[in-house]
Amino acid sequence: MRLPGGSRAFLGRLALAGGALLLLTGITYAGWYLLQDYDSLRAGYLAGEPFYRSTVWDDEFFTPLTKQRGNGWCLLVIAAGLPVLYFIYRRWRRGFGRRPLILPFGRADLPYLLVQVAVQAGLWGYAVDRLPLAYDEAFSAVHAAGVGPWRALSYYMLPNNHLLFNVINGALFGWTGDLVATGRLLSLLSLLVVGGLQYGWLRGLLGSRAGAVATVLLVSATLPVWGFAAQARGYGLLYLFSWMAVVGLWRYRTGGGAGALALFSLGCVGGYASVPVFLYVHLALLVWIGLAWLSARSWAPRFLRWQVATMVAVLVFHLPALTYSGDRAFVANRYVSAVPEGLLDFALRFLPTVPGYLNYISPEPLNGWPFLLPLVLLAAAARGWLGADQKASRLATLWILLWLAVVFTAVGMRAVPFHRTLPLQASFGLVFLIVSLARQVGAGTATVTALLGTSLLVARVPAQFNLHLYYYDMAGGYRAATELLEDLPAGSPASFSDEAFYPRYLWEQRESEGAGLWGGAPLRYYVTSSGEPLPPEIDSEALHRVGDYLVFRVAD
Repeated sequence: MRLPGGSRAFLGRLALAGGALLLLTGITYAGWYLLQDYDSLRAGYLAGEPFYRSTVWDDEFFTPLTKQRGNGWCLLVIAAGLPVLYFIYRRWRRGFGRRPLILPFGRADLPYLLVQVAVQAGLWGYAVDRLPLAYDEAFSAVHAAGVGPWRALSYYMLPNNHLLFNVINGALFGWTGDLVATGRLLSLLSLLVVGGLQYGWLRGLLGSRAGAVATVLLVSATLPVWGFAAQARGYGLLYLFSWMAVVGLWRYRTGGGAGALALFSLGCVGGYASVPVFLYVHLALLVWIGLAWLSARSWAPRFLRWQVATMVAVLVFHLPALTYSGDRAFVANRYVSAVPEGLLDFALRFLPTVPGYLNYISPEPLNGWPFLLPLVLLAAAARGWLGADQKASRLATLWILLWLAVVFTAVGMRAVPFHRTLPLQASFGLVFLIVSLARQVGAGTATVTALLGTSLLVARVPAQFNLHLYYYDMAGGYRAATELLEDLPAGSPASFSDEAFYPRYLWEQRESEGAGLWGGAPLRYYVTSSGEPLPPEIDSEALHRVGDYLVFRVAD
Protein backbone atom coordinates (compact mmCIF):
# COMPACT_ATOMS: atom_id res chain seq x y z
CA MET A 1 0.00 0.00 0.00
CA ARG A 2 1.08 3.55 -0.55
CA LEU A 3 2.40 5.38 2.46
CA PRO A 4 0.66 8.64 3.41
CA GLY A 5 2.77 11.75 3.29
CA GLY A 6 3.29 11.79 7.06
CA SER A 7 4.55 8.21 7.05
CA ARG A 8 6.97 9.00 4.25
CA ALA A 9 8.31 11.92 6.23
CA PHE A 10 8.63 9.68 9.28
CA LEU A 11 10.62 7.04 7.37
CA GLY A 12 12.83 9.72 5.86
CA ARG A 13 13.55 11.29 9.21
CA LEU A 14 14.13 7.87 10.72
CA ALA A 15 16.77 7.16 8.04
CA LEU A 16 18.43 10.52 8.66
CA ALA A 17 18.36 9.96 12.42
CA GLY A 18 20.02 6.57 11.95
CA GLY A 19 22.77 8.15 9.86
CA ALA A 20 23.29 10.91 12.40
CA LEU A 21 23.46 8.37 15.25
CA LEU A 22 26.07 6.32 13.35
CA LEU A 23 28.19 9.43 12.73
CA LEU A 24 27.89 10.70 16.32
CA THR A 25 28.87 7.27 17.63
CA GLY A 26 31.84 7.14 15.28
CA ILE A 27 33.03 10.64 16.15
CA THR A 28 32.69 9.90 19.88
CA TYR A 29 34.61 6.64 19.47
CA ALA A 30 37.31 8.42 17.46
CA GLY A 31 37.76 11.02 20.19
CA TRP A 32 37.97 8.33 22.86
CA TYR A 33 40.51 6.31 20.85
CA LEU A 34 42.74 9.34 20.34
CA LEU A 35 42.90 9.89 24.11
CA GLN A 36 44.04 6.32 24.84
CA ASP A 37 47.60 5.02 24.74
CA TYR A 38 48.66 1.81 23.04
CA ASP A 39 49.29 -0.21 26.20
CA SER A 40 45.91 0.52 27.77
CA LEU A 41 44.06 -0.35 24.56
CA ARG A 42 46.05 -3.55 24.18
CA ALA A 43 45.49 -4.63 27.78
CA GLY A 44 41.78 -3.92 27.62
CA TYR A 45 41.30 -5.90 24.43
CA LEU A 46 43.24 -8.93 25.68
CA ALA A 47 41.40 -9.03 29.00
CA GLY A 48 39.00 -11.92 29.42
CA GLU A 49 38.76 -15.20 27.53
CA PRO A 50 41.25 -16.06 24.76
CA PHE A 51 40.06 -15.55 21.20
CA TYR A 52 41.16 -16.62 17.74
CA ARG A 53 44.94 -16.23 17.47
CA SER A 54 44.97 -13.98 20.53
CA THR A 55 48.56 -15.04 21.25
CA VAL A 56 49.74 -13.23 18.10
CA TRP A 57 47.08 -10.51 17.90
CA ASP A 58 49.37 -7.76 19.20
CA ASP A 59 52.17 -8.87 16.88
CA GLU A 60 50.19 -9.27 13.63
CA PHE A 61 47.22 -6.95 14.07
CA PHE A 62 47.25 -4.39 16.87
CA THR A 63 50.83 -3.14 16.78
CA PRO A 64 52.10 0.34 17.74
CA LEU A 65 51.97 1.17 14.02
CA THR A 66 48.29 0.14 13.96
CA LYS A 67 47.63 2.55 16.82
CA GLN A 68 49.50 5.32 15.02
CA ARG A 69 47.61 4.77 11.78
CA GLY A 70 44.40 4.33 13.76
CA ASN A 71 44.86 7.85 15.13
CA GLY A 72 44.95 9.09 11.55
CA TRP A 73 41.74 7.25 10.69
CA CYS A 74 40.07 8.76 13.74
CA LEU A 75 41.12 12.27 12.78
CA LEU A 76 39.77 11.65 9.28
CA VAL A 77 36.41 10.49 10.69
CA ILE A 78 36.12 13.59 12.86
CA ALA A 79 37.09 15.92 10.01
CA ALA A 80 34.75 14.27 7.50
CA GLY A 81 31.95 13.38 9.90
CA LEU A 82 31.18 16.90 11.13
CA PRO A 83 30.35 18.30 7.66
CA VAL A 84 28.21 15.23 6.95
CA LEU A 85 26.30 15.83 10.19
CA TYR A 86 25.59 19.36 8.95
CA PHE A 87 24.42 17.89 5.62
CA ILE A 88 22.02 15.59 7.51
CA TYR A 89 20.75 18.53 9.56
CA ARG A 90 19.98 20.54 6.41
CA ARG A 91 18.29 17.54 4.81
CA TRP A 92 16.21 17.09 7.98
CA ARG A 93 15.02 20.71 7.75
CA ARG A 94 13.96 20.31 4.12
CA GLY A 95 11.85 17.19 4.69
CA PHE A 96 10.72 14.75 1.98
CA GLY A 97 8.38 15.20 -0.94
CA ARG A 98 5.37 13.21 -2.10
CA ARG A 99 7.30 10.34 -3.67
CA PRO A 100 7.34 7.15 -1.57
CA LEU A 101 10.64 6.27 0.04
CA ILE A 102 10.10 2.60 -0.73
CA LEU A 103 8.40 0.81 -3.60
CA PRO A 104 4.62 1.11 -3.18
CA PHE A 105 2.53 -2.04 -2.72
CA GLY A 106 -1.25 -2.41 -2.84
CA ARG A 107 -3.74 -5.03 -1.74
CA ALA A 108 -3.67 -6.59 -5.19
CA ASP A 109 0.00 -7.47 -4.59
CA LEU A 110 -0.65 -9.39 -1.38
CA PRO A 111 -1.59 -12.83 -2.83
CA TYR A 112 1.37 -12.73 -5.21
CA LEU A 113 3.75 -11.81 -2.41
CA LEU A 114 2.37 -14.56 -0.19
CA VAL A 115 2.97 -17.15 -2.92
CA GLN A 116 6.49 -15.79 -3.46
CA VAL A 117 7.33 -15.86 0.26
CA ALA A 118 5.92 -19.39 0.64
CA VAL A 119 7.99 -20.75 -2.26
CA GLN A 120 11.17 -18.98 -1.12
CA ALA A 121 10.69 -20.28 2.42
CA GLY A 122 10.18 -23.78 1.01
CA LEU A 123 13.37 -23.53 -1.03
CA TRP A 124 15.23 -22.36 2.08
CA GLY A 125 13.90 -25.22 4.20
CA TYR A 126 14.87 -27.78 1.58
CA ALA A 127 18.39 -26.36 1.29
CA VAL A 128 18.86 -26.26 5.08
CA ASP A 129 17.89 -29.92 5.19
CA ARG A 130 20.31 -30.82 2.39
CA LEU A 131 23.32 -28.72 3.38
CA PRO A 132 25.66 -29.96 6.12
CA LEU A 133 27.61 -27.54 8.27
CA ALA A 134 30.17 -25.60 6.22
CA TYR A 135 33.64 -24.72 7.53
CA ASP A 136 32.96 -21.05 6.94
CA GLU A 137 29.72 -21.20 8.94
CA ALA A 138 31.52 -22.80 11.88
CA PHE A 139 34.27 -20.18 11.74
CA SER A 140 31.77 -17.33 11.81
CA ALA A 141 29.77 -18.88 14.64
CA VAL A 142 32.77 -19.73 16.83
CA HIS A 143 35.36 -17.03 16.17
CA ALA A 144 33.32 -14.02 15.02
CA ALA A 145 29.68 -13.84 16.10
CA GLY A 146 30.41 -16.15 19.03
CA VAL A 147 32.85 -13.77 20.74
CA GLY A 148 30.39 -10.89 20.98
CA PRO A 149 29.44 -7.95 18.75
CA TRP A 150 32.36 -5.69 19.74
CA ARG A 151 35.07 -8.16 18.83
CA ALA A 152 33.13 -9.23 15.74
CA LEU A 153 33.16 -5.58 14.64
CA SER A 154 36.75 -4.74 15.56
CA TYR A 155 38.74 -7.91 14.79
CA TYR A 156 39.14 -8.48 11.06
CA MET A 157 41.25 -11.59 11.33
CA LEU A 158 40.21 -12.91 7.90
CA PRO A 159 37.71 -11.95 5.21
CA ASN A 160 35.69 -14.84 6.72
CA ASN A 161 34.52 -12.26 9.27
CA HIS A 162 31.55 -10.75 7.48
CA LEU A 163 31.33 -7.81 9.84
CA LEU A 164 27.70 -6.70 9.62
CA PHE A 165 26.31 -10.23 9.55
CA ASN A 166 28.34 -11.41 12.52
CA VAL A 167 27.64 -8.26 14.54
CA ILE A 168 23.89 -8.69 14.03
CA ASN A 169 23.99 -12.43 14.69
CA GLY A 170 26.11 -12.08 17.81
CA ALA A 171 24.23 -9.09 19.21
CA LEU A 172 20.73 -10.50 18.72
CA PHE A 173 21.28 -14.21 19.18
CA GLY A 174 24.49 -14.70 21.14
CA TRP A 175 22.44 -16.10 24.01
CA THR A 176 21.01 -18.96 21.95
CA GLY A 177 24.09 -21.15 21.81
CA ASP A 178 23.58 -22.00 18.11
CA LEU A 179 24.70 -19.13 15.93
CA VAL A 180 24.66 -21.27 12.80
CA ALA A 181 20.90 -21.87 13.14
CA THR A 182 20.20 -18.20 13.85
CA GLY A 183 22.54 -17.13 11.06
CA ARG A 184 20.64 -19.26 8.59
CA LEU A 185 17.41 -17.59 9.72
CA LEU A 186 19.01 -14.18 9.10
CA SER A 187 19.90 -15.31 5.59
CA LEU A 188 16.29 -16.40 5.04
CA LEU A 189 15.10 -12.97 6.16
CA SER A 190 17.51 -11.36 3.69
CA LEU A 191 16.12 -13.53 0.89
CA LEU A 192 12.53 -12.58 1.68
CA VAL A 193 13.30 -8.86 1.92
CA VAL A 194 15.25 -8.76 -1.32
CA GLY A 195 12.47 -10.78 -2.94
CA GLY A 196 9.95 -8.08 -2.02
CA LEU A 197 12.28 -5.40 -3.36
CA GLN A 198 12.79 -7.28 -6.62
CA TYR A 199 9.06 -7.90 -6.98
CA GLY A 200 8.17 -4.23 -6.64
CA TRP A 201 10.82 -3.23 -9.18
CA LEU A 202 10.05 -5.99 -11.69
CA ARG A 203 6.30 -5.44 -11.48
CA GLY A 204 6.81 -2.05 -13.10
CA LEU A 205 9.30 -3.27 -15.71
CA LEU A 206 7.26 -6.31 -16.73
CA GLY A 207 3.80 -4.87 -16.29
CA SER A 208 2.80 -8.16 -14.70
CA ARG A 209 2.56 -9.28 -11.09
CA ALA A 210 2.75 -12.95 -12.03
CA GLY A 211 5.80 -12.24 -14.19
CA ALA A 212 7.49 -10.44 -11.33
CA VAL A 213 6.94 -13.41 -8.99
CA ALA A 214 8.16 -15.89 -11.62
CA THR A 215 11.34 -13.87 -12.22
CA VAL A 216 12.07 -13.51 -8.51
CA LEU A 217 11.69 -17.27 -8.06
CA LEU A 218 13.94 -17.90 -11.08
CA VAL A 219 16.85 -15.97 -9.61
CA SER A 220 16.10 -17.36 -6.12
CA ALA A 221 16.71 -20.87 -7.47
CA THR A 222 20.19 -20.12 -8.84
CA LEU A 223 23.01 -21.84 -6.97
CA PRO A 224 24.63 -18.85 -5.20
CA VAL A 225 21.32 -17.26 -4.17
CA TRP A 226 19.55 -20.44 -3.09
CA GLY A 227 22.59 -22.02 -1.49
CA PHE A 228 23.73 -19.01 0.55
CA ALA A 229 20.17 -18.19 1.60
CA ALA A 230 20.57 -21.33 3.72
CA GLN A 231 24.03 -20.51 5.08
CA ALA A 232 25.05 -18.61 8.20
CA ARG A 233 27.22 -16.26 6.19
CA GLY A 234 27.02 -12.66 5.00
CA TYR A 235 26.44 -13.38 1.30
CA GLY A 236 22.66 -13.11 1.72
CA LEU A 237 23.08 -9.62 3.13
CA LEU A 238 25.47 -8.75 0.31
CA TYR A 239 22.85 -9.89 -2.20
CA LEU A 240 20.14 -7.85 -0.46
CA PHE A 241 22.12 -4.62 -0.28
CA SER A 242 23.47 -5.02 -3.82
CA TRP A 243 19.93 -5.20 -5.17
CA MET A 244 18.92 -2.31 -2.91
CA ALA A 245 21.65 -0.17 -4.47
CA VAL A 246 20.60 -1.18 -8.00
CA VAL A 247 16.91 -0.48 -7.40
CA GLY A 248 17.66 2.79 -5.61
CA LEU A 249 19.85 4.10 -8.42
CA TRP A 250 17.37 2.89 -11.05
CA ARG A 251 14.60 4.81 -9.32
CA TYR A 252 16.82 7.87 -9.10
CA ARG A 253 17.51 7.73 -12.83
CA THR A 254 13.79 7.39 -13.59
CA GLY A 255 12.72 10.43 -11.58
CA GLY A 256 13.08 9.38 -7.96
CA GLY A 257 14.06 12.04 -5.46
CA ALA A 258 15.75 11.97 -2.10
CA GLY A 259 14.06 8.69 -1.22
CA ALA A 260 15.77 6.95 -4.15
CA LEU A 261 19.13 8.41 -3.17
CA ALA A 262 18.56 7.29 0.43
CA LEU A 263 17.80 3.76 -0.79
CA PHE A 264 20.92 3.74 -2.95
CA SER A 265 23.07 5.06 -0.10
CA LEU A 266 21.70 2.49 2.34
CA GLY A 267 22.48 -0.23 -0.18
CA CYS A 268 26.06 1.02 -0.52
CA VAL A 269 26.69 1.28 3.22
CA GLY A 270 25.12 -2.13 3.87
CA GLY A 271 26.94 -3.72 0.94
CA TYR A 272 30.40 -2.63 2.08
CA ALA A 273 29.54 -3.53 5.69
CA SER A 274 28.45 -7.00 4.57
CA VAL A 275 31.39 -7.94 2.33
CA PRO A 276 33.88 -5.39 0.90
CA VAL A 277 33.65 -6.99 -2.56
CA PHE A 278 30.54 -4.83 -2.94
CA LEU A 279 33.18 -2.64 -4.61
CA TYR A 280 32.44 -4.49 -7.89
CA VAL A 281 28.78 -3.44 -7.81
CA HIS A 282 29.50 0.10 -6.64
CA LEU A 283 32.01 0.76 -9.41
CA ALA A 284 29.58 -0.51 -12.05
CA LEU A 285 26.77 1.68 -10.75
CA LEU A 286 28.97 4.78 -10.58
CA VAL A 287 30.12 4.26 -14.18
CA TRP A 288 26.49 3.69 -15.18
CA ILE A 289 25.33 7.01 -13.72
CA GLY A 290 28.45 8.70 -15.12
CA LEU A 291 27.60 7.52 -18.63
CA ALA A 292 24.11 8.94 -18.17
CA TRP A 293 25.61 12.32 -17.24
CA LEU A 294 27.85 12.26 -20.30
CA SER A 295 24.89 11.48 -22.52
CA ALA A 296 22.82 14.30 -21.00
CA ARG A 297 25.82 16.65 -20.82
CA SER A 298 24.96 17.48 -17.22
CA TRP A 299 25.77 16.21 -13.77
CA ALA A 300 24.10 16.15 -10.36
CA PRO A 301 25.99 17.75 -7.44
CA ARG A 302 23.30 16.48 -5.06
CA PHE A 303 24.14 12.88 -6.01
CA LEU A 304 27.81 13.51 -5.28
CA ARG A 305 26.99 14.99 -1.88
CA TRP A 306 24.99 11.90 -1.00
CA GLN A 307 27.88 9.70 -2.16
CA VAL A 308 30.40 11.57 -0.01
CA ALA A 309 28.10 11.13 2.98
CA THR A 310 27.72 7.45 2.10
CA MET A 311 31.45 6.78 1.99
CA VAL A 312 31.97 8.59 5.30
CA ALA A 313 29.32 6.30 6.82
CA VAL A 314 31.18 3.28 5.38
CA LEU A 315 34.40 4.55 6.95
CA VAL A 316 32.72 5.07 10.32
CA PHE A 317 31.32 1.53 10.31
CA HIS A 318 34.78 0.08 9.65
CA LEU A 319 36.58 2.39 12.10
CA PRO A 320 36.78 -0.17 14.96
CA ALA A 321 38.35 -2.74 12.65
CA LEU A 322 40.72 -0.17 11.16
CA THR A 323 41.87 0.96 14.60
CA TYR A 324 42.23 -2.49 16.19
CA SER A 325 43.13 -4.72 13.24
CA GLY A 326 44.78 -2.20 10.91
CA ASP A 327 44.09 -1.25 7.32
CA ARG A 328 46.47 -3.95 6.12
CA ALA A 329 44.03 -6.55 7.41
CA PHE A 330 41.69 -5.38 4.64
CA VAL A 331 44.08 -4.72 1.76
CA ALA A 332 47.04 -7.02 2.39
CA ASN A 333 45.48 -10.32 3.43
CA ARG A 334 46.23 -13.30 1.21
CA TYR A 335 42.76 -13.30 -0.36
CA VAL A 336 42.85 -9.80 -1.85
CA SER A 337 46.47 -8.67 -1.97
CA ALA A 338 47.82 -8.25 -5.49
CA VAL A 339 49.94 -11.05 -6.88
CA PRO A 340 53.20 -9.79 -8.46
CA GLU A 341 52.72 -11.18 -11.95
CA GLY A 342 52.39 -9.78 -15.43
CA LEU A 343 49.12 -9.23 -17.24
CA LEU A 344 49.66 -12.18 -19.60
CA ASP A 345 50.47 -14.57 -16.75
CA PHE A 346 47.37 -13.47 -14.87
CA ALA A 347 45.20 -13.80 -17.98
CA LEU A 348 46.44 -17.36 -18.46
CA ARG A 349 45.47 -18.10 -14.86
CA PHE A 350 42.14 -16.24 -14.96
CA LEU A 351 40.64 -17.19 -18.34
CA PRO A 352 40.32 -20.95 -17.65
CA THR A 353 38.12 -20.10 -14.65
CA VAL A 354 35.55 -18.11 -16.66
CA PRO A 355 33.28 -21.08 -17.55
CA GLY A 356 33.06 -21.84 -13.86
CA TYR A 357 31.40 -18.49 -13.18
CA LEU A 358 28.79 -19.23 -15.83
CA ASN A 359 28.26 -22.74 -14.48
CA TYR A 360 27.72 -21.23 -11.05
CA ILE A 361 24.33 -19.89 -12.21
CA SER A 362 23.30 -23.52 -12.75
CA PRO A 363 26.04 -26.05 -13.52
CA GLU A 364 25.51 -27.36 -17.02
CA PRO A 365 21.78 -28.12 -17.13
CA LEU A 366 22.13 -28.40 -20.90
CA ASN A 367 25.14 -29.15 -23.08
CA GLY A 368 26.76 -25.88 -24.02
CA TRP A 369 24.55 -23.83 -21.65
CA PRO A 370 27.51 -22.05 -19.99
CA PHE A 371 28.57 -20.71 -23.37
CA LEU A 372 25.09 -20.23 -24.86
CA LEU A 373 23.78 -17.98 -22.07
CA PRO A 374 26.28 -15.11 -22.65
CA LEU A 375 25.49 -15.17 -26.38
CA VAL A 376 21.75 -14.94 -25.67
CA LEU A 377 22.33 -12.10 -23.22
CA LEU A 378 24.59 -10.25 -25.63
CA ALA A 379 21.96 -10.58 -28.34
CA ALA A 380 19.37 -9.16 -25.97
CA ALA A 381 21.76 -6.37 -25.02
CA ALA A 382 22.40 -5.49 -28.67
CA ARG A 383 18.66 -5.40 -29.33
CA GLY A 384 18.19 -3.14 -26.31
CA TRP A 385 20.90 -0.75 -27.47
CA LEU A 386 19.72 -0.64 -31.08
CA GLY A 387 16.00 -0.39 -30.30
CA ALA A 388 13.99 2.55 -29.09
CA ASP A 389 13.26 0.99 -25.69
CA GLN A 390 15.17 3.19 -23.26
CA LYS A 391 14.68 0.90 -20.27
CA ALA A 392 15.98 -2.11 -22.21
CA SER A 393 19.03 -0.09 -23.21
CA ARG A 394 19.68 0.89 -19.60
CA LEU A 395 19.38 -2.73 -18.45
CA ALA A 396 21.75 -3.90 -21.17
CA THR A 397 24.35 -1.30 -20.24
CA LEU A 398 24.12 -2.10 -16.56
CA TRP A 399 24.43 -5.85 -17.14
CA ILE A 400 27.61 -5.34 -19.19
CA LEU A 401 29.06 -2.92 -16.63
CA LEU A 402 28.44 -5.28 -13.71
CA TRP A 403 30.71 -7.88 -15.29
CA LEU A 404 33.25 -5.42 -16.69
CA ALA A 405 33.72 -4.01 -13.18
CA VAL A 406 34.56 -7.52 -11.94
CA VAL A 407 37.00 -8.17 -14.78
CA PHE A 408 38.86 -4.86 -14.59
CA THR A 409 39.07 -4.96 -10.78
CA ALA A 410 40.35 -8.53 -10.87
CA VAL A 411 42.95 -7.61 -13.50
CA GLY A 412 44.02 -4.55 -11.52
CA MET A 413 44.37 -6.56 -8.32
CA ARG A 414 45.74 -9.65 -10.08
CA ALA A 415 43.32 -11.66 -7.92
CA VAL A 416 40.76 -14.16 -9.21
CA PRO A 417 37.43 -13.36 -7.50
CA PHE A 418 35.59 -16.01 -5.54
CA HIS A 419 32.44 -17.28 -7.24
CA ARG A 420 30.35 -16.85 -4.10
CA THR A 421 31.11 -13.12 -3.90
CA LEU A 422 29.15 -12.41 -7.10
CA PRO A 423 25.49 -13.24 -6.30
CA LEU A 424 24.10 -10.11 -7.96
CA GLN A 425 26.15 -10.54 -11.11
CA ALA A 426 25.11 -14.20 -11.35
CA SER A 427 21.41 -13.36 -11.12
CA PHE A 428 21.13 -10.03 -12.94
CA GLY A 429 21.66 -11.58 -16.36
CA LEU A 430 18.60 -13.81 -15.89
CA VAL A 431 16.52 -10.82 -14.78
CA PHE A 432 17.70 -8.88 -17.82
CA LEU A 433 16.86 -11.82 -20.10
CA ILE A 434 13.28 -12.19 -18.78
CA VAL A 435 12.63 -8.43 -18.86
CA SER A 436 13.96 -8.20 -22.43
CA LEU A 437 11.76 -11.11 -23.47
CA ALA A 438 8.70 -9.52 -21.88
CA ARG A 439 9.26 -6.19 -23.58
CA GLN A 440 9.69 -7.86 -26.98
CA VAL A 441 7.11 -10.67 -27.09
CA GLY A 442 4.89 -10.04 -24.05
CA ALA A 443 4.78 -10.64 -20.32
CA GLY A 444 2.88 -13.93 -20.67
CA THR A 445 5.64 -15.62 -22.66
CA ALA A 446 8.27 -14.21 -20.31
CA THR A 447 6.37 -15.51 -17.28
CA VAL A 448 6.10 -19.02 -18.70
CA THR A 449 9.80 -18.96 -19.61
CA ALA A 450 10.75 -17.89 -16.07
CA LEU A 451 8.61 -20.64 -14.54
CA LEU A 452 10.14 -23.27 -16.82
CA GLY A 453 13.62 -22.01 -15.93
CA THR A 454 12.76 -22.13 -12.24
CA SER A 455 11.58 -25.73 -12.58
CA LEU A 456 14.80 -26.67 -14.33
CA LEU A 457 16.94 -25.05 -11.64
CA VAL A 458 14.96 -26.58 -8.78
CA ALA A 459 15.44 -30.00 -10.34
CA ARG A 460 19.19 -29.68 -10.89
CA VAL A 461 20.74 -27.22 -8.46
CA PRO A 462 20.40 -29.26 -5.22
CA ALA A 463 22.73 -31.89 -6.65
CA GLN A 464 25.42 -29.18 -6.81
CA PHE A 465 25.06 -27.93 -3.22
CA ASN A 466 27.68 -30.16 -1.63
CA LEU A 467 30.63 -29.79 -4.00
CA HIS A 468 29.98 -26.52 -5.82
CA LEU A 469 28.69 -24.03 -3.27
CA TYR A 470 32.14 -23.56 -1.74
CA TYR A 471 34.03 -25.85 -4.13
CA TYR A 472 34.96 -28.31 -1.40
CA ASP A 473 33.31 -31.47 -0.07
CA MET A 474 31.03 -30.20 2.70
CA ALA A 475 29.54 -33.61 3.49
CA GLY A 476 32.96 -35.25 3.65
CA GLY A 477 34.22 -32.67 6.14
CA TYR A 478 31.14 -33.14 8.29
CA ARG A 479 31.54 -36.93 8.34
CA ALA A 480 35.21 -36.66 9.29
CA ALA A 481 34.52 -34.27 12.18
CA THR A 482 31.69 -36.37 13.59
CA GLU A 483 33.86 -39.49 13.37
CA LEU A 484 36.61 -37.66 15.22
CA LEU A 485 34.29 -36.66 18.06
CA GLU A 486 33.34 -40.28 18.66
CA ASP A 487 36.62 -40.56 20.60
CA LEU A 488 35.40 -37.93 23.06
CA PRO A 489 33.00 -39.50 25.57
CA ALA A 490 29.98 -37.41 26.48
CA GLY A 491 30.57 -35.14 29.46
CA SER A 492 34.38 -35.21 29.16
CA PRO A 493 36.09 -31.81 29.53
CA ALA A 494 37.64 -30.85 26.19
CA SER A 495 39.42 -27.91 24.64
CA PHE A 496 40.11 -26.96 21.05
CA SER A 497 42.84 -25.17 19.12
CA ASP A 498 42.22 -22.06 17.04
CA GLU A 499 41.88 -23.98 13.79
CA ALA A 500 39.76 -26.80 15.22
CA PHE A 501 36.69 -24.56 15.14
CA TYR A 502 34.67 -27.02 13.05
CA PRO A 503 34.70 -29.96 15.49
CA ARG A 504 34.46 -27.43 18.33
CA TYR A 505 31.10 -26.17 17.05
CA LEU A 506 29.78 -29.74 16.70
CA TRP A 507 31.04 -30.56 20.19
CA GLU A 508 29.34 -27.49 21.65
CA GLN A 509 26.04 -28.56 20.13
CA ARG A 510 26.46 -32.02 21.64
CA GLU A 511 27.56 -30.96 25.12
CA SER A 512 25.46 -28.70 27.32
CA GLU A 513 28.49 -26.96 28.86
CA GLY A 514 30.16 -26.13 25.58
CA ALA A 515 33.90 -25.88 24.93
CA GLY A 516 36.56 -23.27 24.45
CA LEU A 517 40.10 -22.51 23.36
CA TRP A 518 43.00 -24.04 25.25
CA GLY A 519 43.06 -22.82 28.83
CA GLY A 520 45.20 -25.46 30.50
CA ALA A 521 44.20 -28.23 32.93
CA PRO A 522 41.92 -29.60 34.22
CA LEU A 523 40.95 -31.05 30.85
CA ARG A 524 40.80 -34.56 29.54
CA TYR A 525 40.91 -34.10 25.76
CA TYR A 526 42.48 -31.63 23.37
CA VAL A 527 41.50 -31.36 19.68
CA THR A 528 43.77 -29.61 17.24
CA SER A 529 44.43 -29.22 13.53
CA SER A 530 47.59 -30.70 12.04
CA GLY A 531 50.43 -28.22 11.85
CA GLU A 532 49.44 -26.22 14.92
CA PRO A 533 51.89 -26.23 17.84
CA LEU A 534 50.79 -28.23 20.88
CA PRO A 535 50.55 -26.73 24.37
CA PRO A 536 53.48 -27.84 26.58
CA GLU A 537 51.14 -29.79 28.88
CA ILE A 538 50.47 -32.29 26.09
CA ASP A 539 53.29 -34.77 25.62
CA SER A 540 51.40 -37.85 24.49
CA GLU A 541 50.75 -39.33 21.08
CA ALA A 542 47.49 -38.53 19.35
CA LEU A 543 44.68 -40.91 20.22
CA HIS A 544 43.01 -40.53 16.88
CA ARG A 545 43.38 -38.67 13.60
CA VAL A 546 40.75 -38.01 10.97
CA GLY A 547 41.69 -35.81 8.05
CA ASP A 548 43.49 -32.74 9.40
CA TYR A 549 42.23 -33.12 12.98
CA LEU A 550 43.87 -34.90 15.91
CA VAL A 551 42.60 -35.82 19.40
CA PHE A 552 45.04 -35.87 22.34
CA ARG A 553 44.57 -37.11 25.87
CA VAL A 554 45.68 -34.51 28.43
CA ALA A 555 47.84 -35.88 31.21
CA ASP A 556 46.23 -35.76 34.67
